[in-house]
Amino acid sequence: MGVKLITIYLFMLLPLAATSVRVATMNVFLGIDTPGEPGYEALQDVLGRINADVVSLQEVRVQDTTGTPSNLDRLASALGYSHILIPSGTDFDSMNEVIIMSKFPFSSTDSIASPSGSRDITRVHPVAVVDVPGTNDDLTIIGLHLKCCFDPDDFFRRAIEIERIKFYLDDQGLDGSDHIIVMGDYNLLGTDMRYTESDFQNFTTLPATYDLGNDISFPVLYFSDPTSYFTAYPLLNPMPLQQNGTTDSTFQSGSVLDYMLISQALLDRGPLLEVYNSAREASFPGLPKSGNALPASTSETASDHFPIFGDFDLDSGLPLNLTIGTSILAEGGASTPLTVTLPAAAPQPVTVLLSSSDTTEAMPALMTLTFPPGTTSQTTSLLTKPDKIIDGSQQITLMVSASGYLSDEETLTVLDTDTARYDLSAIGVTVTEDFTGFAGEQTPAKWSVTGLNWLGIDDGSSTADGLRSYGNDASFGIQTGTQTAITGAFRNTTGEIISTLQISYDAEQWHSAFEGSIDRWEIEVLSANVPTLTFTSDDSLASGAILNGTSQTISTTLNGLNINPNEDFQIVFTATPGMPGSGGSDAIFLNELHYDNTGTDTGEFIEIVVGSEFSGNINDVDIVLYNGGSGNSYGVHELSTFTLDNTAASGHRIYSKAISGIQNGGSDGIAIIHDGTVLQFLSYEGTLTAMSGPASGITSTDIGVSQSSAQQAGQGSIGLTGAGSGPGDFTWTRFSGPFTKGSLNNGQSFNASVQNQGIAFDNLQVTPFRQIELPRITIHANFTLTFFSQNGVTYHIQTSPDLDNWTPFQTISGTGGIISIDVSSMDTKKFFRVGIN
Repeated sequence: MGVKLITIYLFMLLPLAATSVRVATMNVFLGIDTPGEPGYEALQDVLGRINADVVSLQEVRVQDTTGTPSNLDRLASALGYSHILIPSGTDFDSMNEVIIMSKFPFSSTDSIASPSGSRDITRVHPVAVVDVPGTNDDLTIIGLHLKCCFDPDDFFRRAIEIERIKFYLDDQGLDGSDHIIVMGDYNLLGTDMRYTESDFQNFTTLPATYDLGNDISFPVLYFSDPTSYFTAYPLLNPMPLQQNGTTDSTFQSGSVLDYMLISQALLDRGPLLEVYNSAREASFPGLPKSGNALPASTSETASDHFPIFGDFDLDSGLPLNLTIGTSILAEGGASTPLTVTLPAAAPQPVTVLLSSSDTTEAMPALMTLTFPPGTTSQTTSLLTKPDKIIDGSQQITLMVSASGYLSDEETLTVLDTDTARYDLSAIGVTVTEDFTGFAGEQTPAKWSVTGLNWLGIDDGSSTADGLRSYGNDASFGIQTGTQTAITGAFRNTTGEIISTLQISYDAEQWHSAFEGSIDRWEIEVLSANVPTLTFTSDDSLASGAILNGTSQTISTTLNGLNINPNEDFQIVFTATPGMPGSGGSDAIFLNELHYDNTGTDTGEFIEIVVGSEFSGNINDVDIVLYNGGSGNSYGVHELSTFTLDNTAASGHRIYSKAISGIQNGGSDGIAIIHDGTVLQFLSYEGTLTAMSGPASGITSTDIGVSQSSAQQAGQGSIGLTGAGSGPGDFTWTRFSGPFTKGSLNNGQSFNASVQNQGIAFDNLQVTPFRQIELPRITIHANFTLTFFSQNGVTYHIQTSPDLDNWTPFQTISGTGGIISIDVSSMDTKKFFRVGIN
C-alpha cells in the first residue's frame, strides 16, 4: 500500500505530458526562388533549422506555385510538408500570395477575401484547421500579409483587412477559449488613426478599382498595436525576442513588422517563442532547433524578414508560479526581483522562459532560467527602461512559461518619468540628453518634428529617407533630401535671469554616400543661428554604413542673453541637405517600343525604366495594353515578368519583354499601373479613352511619333532621347537603326540622384549661468575687506605691494550676501583685488 502511495505521489508531481506543435511565420521577400539559387537554399536552411510543424509564408510568387513540380512543391517536399494551402479569392496583388504548409493534415481550409461585390483586400488570407495527432484540440491558423507603406490610405487599407479577419472569427464563433493563431506580416507602421467616411471619400491615392464592402461601418480605427484589434476575443501578443533577448525586430532594418497573435487558451499553457536570426546562433542558441547552427549570414540571404516560431502545448500541465518584488516601478528606476517557482522538483533540468508584453518599458535581466534537478526556485531581476516617450503609466504583463507546464502571469505598473520639456533648474547645473533607451519609433519627449516617418533603430545600413535612432546606444538620427527642423523645448526654472548658456553636443555620421550630398546640422538658439555649432558631414567616405559611426563634440558659449525666470525657449537642430534631391527620380515610364515593320511583325517588345529613387515593389507594377478601336484592354503583363537587362550608373533600371501581337496603331495605348494607380497612359497614332481595366475613363496622351509598316524587320523603334532622370526630361523620337532593347536609347543619358548622408546628434548638454557682476570692494577702518557676493560664483582674493606682483590670499564661494574678510595681518601689503569665475 505504501509503495502504491509513493508511486501515485511521484506521478502527480511530474509535468503532465502535453501535445505540442511548433508553428512558424516568415515573409520570404519576393518569392522563394529556384533550387540552387542562394536565396532558395538559405530559405530552406532557415526553415529546416526551425523545423516547424506548420508554417505560413508571405510573398510567395505566382511563379513559385506554377509548374510540375513547382518551386513551392520542391521546398515543401525537401522540408517534409505534405499539405499545402494556397488560398483563393479576389485581391489586388496578383503576384504574391500567403500560403500555409503543414506536416499534419488539414481538418478544413478556407480563404478570407473581399466579400462579393467589393474589392478591399490586398492579399487573400488563408485559414487552415490543423489536425494535430494525439489531441482532439485542433489548431486554427490564419496567415496574413497586410497592405504596406505610408500613404494615408495604406493605414486605412490595413485596418480594413484586419476587419475582414475579425468578421471571419465572428462568423466561425471563435474566441479566446479556442486554439487560434493569427500570424504574418502585419506591416503596422506609424501611429494610431481614426478614419471617418469623409476621410475615406477624400483619399486621392486609392487604386481606381478599390471597392469598399458595404459591411464596413465608420469610424474605422487603425492601431499600431496588433492586439488592439482583437480585444473582444482576445488575441494576445507573447512578444517573441531574438535569441539574445534584447530585440524583437523582425525586419532587418530594425522594425517589428511580423507578429504571432495567439488565443488565451494557448497563452495559458506557456508557449515558447523566438525571432530566429542566424547571426545570433554563435553566442545565443535560443530555443531547441534541428541540425547544426547555420552560418551567420544565412538569415540575411534568405529574406529581409526574420521568421517567428513558437512551441504551443495543446493540452494542460502543472502550474508555474511567478512573483514580483513590487508591482509599481518608475521608468528607468530601480530594479525588482522576479522569482519563478516550480510546483515540485523535477528529475531532469527544466528551462523556463520569461517574457514581457512591452520590452521597451520593462524586461527581465535573464530571459531564461534553468532549474537543476531537485530545485524548485530561481530568481532574476526585472529592469525598467527609459523610453524617451510621453506615454503615461503603462501596465506591463510578465509571463513565465515552460514546455509541459501551465504558464503564470503578473502585472506591473511602470510610471512614466518623461516630461514635455527640459527644465534648467539651477545656475551652473547641466541638463544632459543622451537618448538612452530611445527606439526611433516616434518623436522622443521634449522634441518635435514633422514631415518624416520614423524607421526604428538603424546601424547606418538603410538608405531610406526618414528619422531613426542610430546605433545601439541611441541617438537622434535622420537621412533626408529635405530640410527638416527638430525642435527641443526648454524652460528657465532657476528663479534667476540666465545671461549665458554653455552648449555642446556630439555630431555623428552613420551612413556615407561617397561624393553625395554634403549634409549638415545647423543650430538655432532662441531663434538665432549659432554658426559655431554647425556640423558638416563627410562625403569622402566609402558608401554604406559607418561601423559604430563617427562622432565629434561641438561646443560654444552664448553670452548676452536675457532668459527670464519661467521663460520658455527652444534649441532647433535643422538637418540641411547640401544638394537637395537633384537628379533622382522615382518614376516608372515607357522608354522604348517596337510594334510594326514590313511583312509579318517580328521582334515586338516593350522597354520600361524604373527610376533610381523608386523604393516600391515591382511585383505591384502592371503594364496594360489597350486597343484603340474598342478602348478595352487586350493584355496585362506584370513588370516582374520582364527581364532586368541593365542598371545604369545612375541607378535607373531598364526592363524589357518581347511581346508578340502589340497592336499596329490607330490610337492604341499602353498604361503603367502601380498598385492600382495609373502612372502613365500613353498612345501612339492618336488618343483613346479607356473603357475598361485600371485606366477606365482616362484619356491617353499621344506620344506624337509612330512606326511605319515599311520599316525593315529588326530595325527601327520609337523611344525617348535626351538627358534627364524622369519621363518629362526626355523627348519621343523615331529611331531607324537596330533596336537598343534593354540598353539606353541612342542619344539618351540618365542623371544620377544625389545620395544623402545619415547624420545624428547625441549627448546634448546645456548649462545656464547668470550675469556675473564684478564686486565692489570696501576696506574698512578695522582692516575688514567686504563685498557683495552671488550664489554659484567663486571669488579669488589676491594681494600685491606694487600692483605688479600678485599673490593668492583666499578663495571663497559666493553666498548671495556680504562677504567680510579680516586683512589686518596683511600690513605689508598695500593693494587687494578680487577675481571671479
